[in-house]
This record gives sequence, C-alpha cells and structure tokens, in this order.
Amino acid sequence: MKCGNCGSTIPDNSIICRVCGEPVVSRLSDSDLIMCPYCGERNPRGVNICSNCGHTVEIPREKPHPEPKDQQQRPPRQNPSNKNAKGRKKRRPRYKPQFIIAVCFLLALIIGIIILIASVSKRVEPVTDVIQAFTSSDGKNVNFITGGKTIGSAEGSVASSAVSSDRNIKAVLTDNNMLYYVTKKSVVKVTDNAISFILSEDGSSIAYTMKNVDKDATATDESESETDKAETKTTADDDKSSSAAEVDPFSLLLNKTDNSLFLYDSEKGLSTLIANNVSDNSVALSSNGDTVAFSTASEDENSFKCSISTGGIVSDLGRNAIVAAVSDNAEYIYYLKFERYTDGDIIKLFAKHGSDEIKLAEFAALSELKIYTNRDMSEIIYGTNGIEGNFFSSKKAAAKKKLSNGFNFICPPDKNVTQCGLAAICPVDSFSTKFFTDSSSALYIMNSSFSPTLVSSEVKDVMTNKKGDKLFYLDGNEYLYKSSIKRLGKAEKLSDHAVRFTITPDGEKIYYINGDSELHCIMNDTDNLIAKKVYNSASSNNLRMSSDGTLYFLTDYSYGSGILSYCKNGKESIEIKDATDVHDVITDMSENIYYRSDYSAVTGTFDLYYGKNSKFKLIYEDIK
Repeated sequence: MKCGNCGSTIPDNSIICRVCGEPVVSRLSDSDLIMCPYCGERNPRGVNICSNCGHTVEIPREKPHPEPKDQQQRPPRQNPSNKNAKGRKKRRPRYKPQFIIAVCFLLALIIGIIILIASVSKRVEPVTDVIQAFTSSDGKNVNFITGGKTIGSAEGSVASSAVSSDRNIKAVLTDNNMLYYVTKKSVVKVTDNAISFILSEDGSSIAYTMKNVDKDATATDESESETDKAETKTTADDDKSSSAAEVDPFSLLLNKTDNSLFLYDSEKGLSTLIANNVSDNSVALSSNGDTVAFSTASEDENSFKCSISTGGIVSDLGRNAIVAAVSDNAEYIYYLKFERYTDGDIIKLFAKHGSDEIKLAEFAALSELKIYTNRDMSEIIYGTNGIEGNFFSSKKAAAKKKLSNGFNFICPPDKNVTQCGLAAICPVDSFSTKFFTDSSSALYIMNSSFSPTLVSSEVKDVMTNKKGDKLFYLDGNEYLYKSSIKRLGKAEKLSDHAVRFTITPDGEKIYYINGDSELHCIMNDTDNLIAKKVYNSASSNNLRMSSDGTLYFLTDYSYGSGILSYCKNGKESIEIKDATDVHDVITDMSENIYYRSDYSAVTGTFDLYYGKNSKFKLIYEDIK
C-alpha cells in the first residue's frame, strides 16, 4: 500500500508511515476512522492515543453482527386462541383422563400388594409335625417323636404332660418324678425331683415345685442321692393320695409345706428358685412365663400370704388369697380371697387391672370354679357352679355380664387350650367372634359387645376351616349344615343323615359318615359315595384329615383292627398295602400320619408306622 502523505510504499494495514512518520489515513474508509473528542483529529480505529493531542481516544461499542438466517431461531408458534394474551405464562400440558386413571390403578395395585404381603408375614405358620410320646413295652422309657424321627427319650412312663398352645413344645413329668422339656430338636431334663408343674401358654417357661432347697440356691441338673429321690417319690405319692380325697382347700393352703417353687427359662436353660414353703395348688403362670404367682403358709399356720414374682421382683397381694390367673407383667390379676366363718368358708373372686378392682363372684366350693381367659387375660369367662352352671364374662376388670348356662369353648384348628393354674388360657386374642356351646349343646357366637348370639339350638359337632370364614356343624337331628361366618342366619343343609363328619383345611370338601356306615364327600355341590362299611365308633373318631386334605379311615373293622384306606380327590378311596390290621390313626398336623398296627389287648403294645398315601415305614415295634 502507499502512504497518503509521502507516497512511499509501506506494508499493508500499516497505521504509521515508517518513512515520514505520519498516520496513514488516505486509504482508510470512514468506517475505519474514529474522531478524537478533544481536537477532532481523525485516528484509525484501534488507536487508543490521539496522534495530534495525545488524549485517550474513546472506542465506541461495536454493534453485534446479525446471525445468518439459517441459524436464527424461529419464534414459538402461538396458539391462535391466545394471540392477544401477551405476557401470560405458558400453561403446563394437561394429562389425558385415561393416563390419570391408569396411574391411580397402578398405585392402588401397589398398595394392595404391600398390604397383602404385610398380612401374610404376620400370619401364623401352620403347625406341622407335632411332638408325639410313646412308651416302651417294659414301661422304662418314653420315646419322643416328630416327623417320624426320634428326638430323644426320657426315663420312666408319662405321669402327666402339658402342651403349648401352638403344639410345638411339650413338658412331661414321668412316674419317677423326672421333669422334661421337649422341643422338636431336643429333650432336656429340667429336674429329677419334681412334684408338680405348669407350662406357660407359649411354652417358653415351666413353673414347678420340688422338695425344699436352700433359699439362696439355684437349681441345676445335677443328680440327687437315691435317698432323696425315694423320699421325694414318697412325698409325691402322699400328695396324690391326699389330693384324691376331698380335702378342705382352705386347710391345705394353711398347711406349711416343704415344697420349693422354681421357674425354668428354656432360652437360658436355667431354673431359678422363686420361693420356699409354697402351698399346694396355689401356683399360677402368665402366658409368656415372666410372671408367677404363689402362696405360702405362715409359721403358725393360721394364714397364708399371696405373692407375685415378675422378673425376679416379688410383691405381696394380700393374706388368705391365691391367684387363679395372672397376665404378663401382672397387668391383669384374677385372685381368690378365702374367708372362714363358723357356718362355713366363703370364697370371693376378684379382678384387678392396675388400680381398678372389682368383685366378680362369691361361692363356697373351689372345685366348682371354672375359668377361661384370652391370651393377654384382658377377658375372662367364669362359672362358680360347675361346668353346667351359670357363666359370666368380664372385660378389663369391668362389671360382669351373664353369658350362658354352661360353657364349652370351641378351639380354633391346630390350637390347644393351656391350663396355667386354675385358669384355662384359650389361644385367641379375643373371645369376640368365637364359638362356644352351653350345657344344652346349643351353639353360640360371641359378638363384639360380649353378648352371645344363637346359631343352632343343639349341635353334636362343630368345625371351622383354617381361614375361619366357614362354619360346619352337625345338629341334634343329624343334619349337617354349612354356613358363612358373615351369614350365620342362612345355613345350607348338606345332608339329613350324618353321624360324623370332617372337612379339609380349606373347607372345600366335606366328608361324612351316614347311619349306614357309608362314607360320602360333598364337593362342588355334588355328593359322592366314597366307601362302605366304614368304621364309626362313638368313642373314637375314625375320620383323620392331614394338612394337605387327604382323608384316612378304617373299613371292615372287627376285633380291634381294620383296613386303612385314604381318599385324596373326594371321589374314590384307595386301600393302603399291608395296612390290614390297623388299630387306629394318629394325625401329625402335617401331610403325614401315624397308624398303630398289630395291637395286642393283652400287653397293650403295637407297631407304629409313619408316612402318607400308600408309602409308610415302620418306626417302632411293640410300644405302648
């Protein structure tokens, strides 16, 4: 390029001529020049100092260059209905109704599944393979079996036993005073010098009495001398003989005994001494075994004191009293107060809940007292005139209500009523919606207000399915009925000539024997004849149901034995091979059963088999 001042050739884009030193301006366009605001000199763009006056030249801000048309963003399309709605916020798109319904349905389904899983997880698992006890032919040992396998054995023969409400735990006292704690895995000897015992409802603890020991001692499994065993056995025999005779209970409680009370904790495998000189028939145990009540006679034997031990802490309840039933942590206490008068003794029954206390009954004979409680003992049903007398109910130590004449609790399937002292603990959370019969064999159901509702005026047998929503009963006219628990007033007659019946666990099949000894099955509203000449005895229920719904029964029964058959589909029966001399059948609360064969009426022995359907194996020979 040429300098506009001297005409010399200079490099392109030069700002100052290197020959004459003057700014190169001639060749620059107006757009490439900027005017100095102080002297008016025109300076090339990019020069910060004016070449004429030396002041700073202000550089104007450049205008942004427009983007190419193909890169420009298109303005958003406006809804024609909103052309005039300037400044209005953009609305969120609306969801279609079908989408909302689908989402709601999905949420409801998820919630339902969660509730179902929670309910199933809380549901008690079915009892299977209960513990069976059989005595050897010589009477020297007791063999404990579950699931067809031997758990262990105990010395002697069974004198008394108790089973937990779920039938998974057993306590056994032998005739030589040995006390055993039996589970499905082991047989533990608690003591070899026991006199009496009580098993807790859940099977976790045993309260037992034995000959007095030192006050600060703790029981162990160490063996005692033969002399001590002999003395204890003699004492136990004397106690049995004295209890057999009708003795004044007040006088028995006043007698100072040499019995010590122990509490066995199965989890720790340890027995703890609770008290010495404990009166006979004065011990009560709570459902979970943490609380035990007892009475001890005074030194002068003019009175006796009632005490309650909870977690090792002992508290006194009063004089001349015994506890009939006590709940966990002694929240509910039902106790008897004895009062002696010249014309006879008076016994008063009290209910205690915290600071609340109420008298429920007053009577004369302790032997006439019958008490039933629910699991936590907040509810009590009792009678003071024997099993056929008037029965009353009380809830949470409230005023009593007349219930019925006589009371016989209908226990749920696979459960067991546990005796924990003078009271029978029923394996239910509440008596509400539970069935019972009165002294005239009338069937009732308890409503939520603790009042009975009549179901049938006379029944011979009652059953419910495992779920508890179906009721089956045989009335006094030998009519067999089926009813929904929710619609008890609309029972369906299944047969007008049934003498005995049983049902599958789900209640879908009903087997019954008619007066002609014929076995029938009612299924899907169809009555099928299964077998003839079926054994039916009033003293022995021949119909045995396994947990999978298989029925076992005996036919051609004579001279103490018959042929064992089974029915699985409700349509036909199958005879079991080599099971032709079967005495009876024992259910195992599982898919399997036991049957006793080759029974000898002379020795009282038999062979024991175990299995299901047509597959059985010999377990023991010649046992009792």
